[in-house]
Amino acid sequence: MNKKEQIWLGLFCVLPVIGAKALADSIAPNDNMKLLYAAMFGGFATLIGYGIYYTTKNRSNSIRAISLALVIGALTTTVVVASNNSYPQTCHVCGYKAIEKGDPTCGYCYEEVSEERMKEKGYNSLSELVYARQLYVFYQDSLEQVDFYKPEVSEEGFQKNKDWKPLITREDLRDVHEELKAEK
Repeated sequence: MNKKEQIWLGLFCVLPVIGAKALADSIAPNDNMKLLYAAMFGGFATLIGYGIYYTTKNRSNSIRAISLALVIGALTTTVVVASNNSYPQTCHVCGYKAIEKGDPTCGYCYEEVSEERMKEKGYNSLSELVYARQLYVFYQDSLEQVDFYKPEVSEEGFQKNKDWKPLITREDLRDVHEELKAEK
């Protein structure tokens, strides 16, 4: 096998594996399953890539390039669609991956963030709704107990999204705490 054929074989086998890894990362239910999904999808992608390489082996470079572009396009489309439709989704209020398909209510904090809920509660934006609901969800008698990022896995088994950031701060909770003390 000459250098040119080695390069084509590498492209047809490696690029689909990279796409398969991205697909596995976007649809794996947790970090433990990402490796298994990546191995399964990677093996399947390698078989497909080799099959296309073998089929186009005696074709012109332009046919091979078009075939490779189609494979990459199909994988990219699959990754984008899968990542947009992956469940469970992260709740904007509590940060847990606890919103299941078909149910807009969080399975952990039981909050719903939607346009309907925003209008129903009289807020002007979704961020106002999220801010108010976070004050409610994270308020506790002792501010020392408040940790927006713990536990990483709830008692119900929901995982905290590491990329989630609360809109409220400890100072916001302290202000609410002081206001309620003053009312008593």
